[in-house]
Amino acid sequence: MAAPSLSVTAPSVVKARLRAFTTAVSARGFAVVTIVIVALLVGVPVAFMVVSSFRGPGTVLPLAPAAEWTTENYGEVISTSLVNTAGDTLVFVLGSLLVAVGFGLPLAYLLERTDLPGRRLLLLFLFAPLLLAPITNAQAWSVLISPETGLLNEALRLVIPVDRGPLDTQSALGMVLAQGLTYVPMVALFLGPALANVDAPLEEASRTSGAGPLTTFRRVTLKLLAPAILSVTLLLAVFLLGQFEIPLVFGLGSGLQPLGIVIYNLLNPPASVPSYGQIAAYSTLMTTVSYGLILVYGFMTRRGDRFATVTGKGHRAKLNSLGTWRWPAFLAVGGFLFLTAGMRLFVIVWQSLLPFRGPVSWDTFREQASLDSYRQVLEDERFMEAVQVTAIVAIGSAVITTLVGLAMAWVVARSGSGRLRRRSLDLLASSSLAVPSPVAAFAFLLLFLALNRFLPLYGSMFALMVAYCFRVGVAYRMSSAALLQIGNQLEEASALSGGSPFTTFRRVVLPLLAPTIVVLLVLGLVTGINEFTVPLFLSSQGPQPLSVYTYGLLSNQQQSAAAAAGVLTLVTVLVMAGVAAWAGRRLRGGTR
Repeated sequence: MAAPSLSVTAPSVVKARLRAFTTAVSARGFAVVTIVIVALLVGVPVAFMVVSSFRGPGTVLPLAPAAEWTTENYGEVISTSLVNTAGDTLVFVLGSLLVAVGFGLPLAYLLERTDLPGRRLLLLFLFAPLLLAPITNAQAWSVLISPETGLLNEALRLVIPVDRGPLDTQSALGMVLAQGLTYVPMVALFLGPALANVDAPLEEASRTSGAGPLTTFRRVTLKLLAPAILSVTLLLAVFLLGQFEIPLVFGLGSGLQPLGIVIYNLLNPPASVPSYGQIAAYSTLMTTVSYGLILVYGFMTRRGDRFATVTGKGHRAKLNSLGTWRWPAFLAVGGFLFLTAGMRLFVIVWQSLLPFRGPVSWDTFREQASLDSYRQVLEDERFMEAVQVTAIVAIGSAVITTLVGLAMAWVVARSGSGRLRRRSLDLLASSSLAVPSPVAAFAFLLLFLALNRFLPLYGSMFALMVAYCFRVGVAYRMSSAALLQIGNQLEEASALSGGSPFTTFRRVVLPLLAPTIVVLLVLGLVTGINEFTVPLFLSSQGPQPLSVYTYGLLSNQQQSAAAAAGVLTLVTVLVMAGVAAWAGRRLRGGTR
């Protein structure tokens, strides 16, 4: 009876092996296609920029016949302004970090670990300005810290006996303070989970031994939070290297000349051709520093287990009582958030209703307020064109980044692809996070200009859409976190049923990740609507989105119209966020 059984099982074995081979080939193909797409979005522009830094002379495009290999670009950069630029960038980054962490850490502690009254209301004030477009946020800060009429200066003059200031949009202090306070919500957002997981018994033991709340916070809580604080600081430093909206709106860096402003100035010389080689050298040096910070950040996050306090043994986060300080603390935190967060929203709406930038008073508002700025913007053909460009580019880039990010996460976590392919994808994802925005924008500009003879993409909406997808690493990180929460039993069942990796991804993984997909799409849309640096570099001779349109109004001293455009953009983002929240609740309900 042995021979018949062999003849029956042999075809099954062949089919199983054929299915396994087909699955493996399909997984490799899916991984290779994903790597190629991500390399085109991230790796190629950065690599081309690095190569361009060694091509010269500087005013010649790297692929032009007259270009040749040289190191003169680096020599020119190092011998002229590198020291001053590095110093200004260091002051801008470190000063902004000091402000952001100095205010963000106490706020995060009070909102996450104490019985502070009205925490939900305070959180709303804290995070609401994150919806402002960066260019509109910079405009709001320029109004708030105007030396003569700024509301923040008027509040400070109540306690500081000065006639003007003390803050100034043309000073390094004003730029650093505005940029640092802009990042306070991010510090609170990143440190909130770490604070929630601090082991309360350790704090209680300190209090029991006679230490006061401040001593406990300094000697216990801060030490347990050390890896999280350092990680957040490094991550924000990478972000700050590419921030230049505030120095740009404040007067092209009159107080400081950080690297982003230097790149922008070199790219827009008054009466000569830009020195592409020098800009590429600056950008390469900037990217090297940023990569170093990302590597240190990765090392810190890997070593964070030494500070773990959540062990599964009845861990429960407890709120520390403020006692008689509850309401004074509420007034202090509320006043701070009102002046630095709520007032940003207020002054933009206020300025959009006033035809000039003058002192803030109710009499002035009652006499001069009108909707003329909104009518001017809505009747402007350029505004409607900007809305169309923004909608197309934002939707397209959001869909692409979401799909590519999901594909990257699935290849790394689920496909069983080779280690080299998985490491390559993870490296590319880190690259998209490590490269500062001005550098990424210039890299795409350089690439599109060089390829324009063969592939005329420069100045097109497609070029903007591709460049917007550079931050695909954000979608990858969020998708990876969501994918790790899903067991692989359903995927294994699909594979055993003969489903290919692509079929499994499409019919099993995607439905389970539906709520995450909604979040990624909304995040991509909000980022696309508010993006400023990339279109500023790429849309000088093509379609301009809303952010560049708004900056054009500011450059022409039409502050009220620019504020109106910012308010309209904010309303659009709020509507999208509301629709996304509704869709997310529906999807979560449907997947239970």
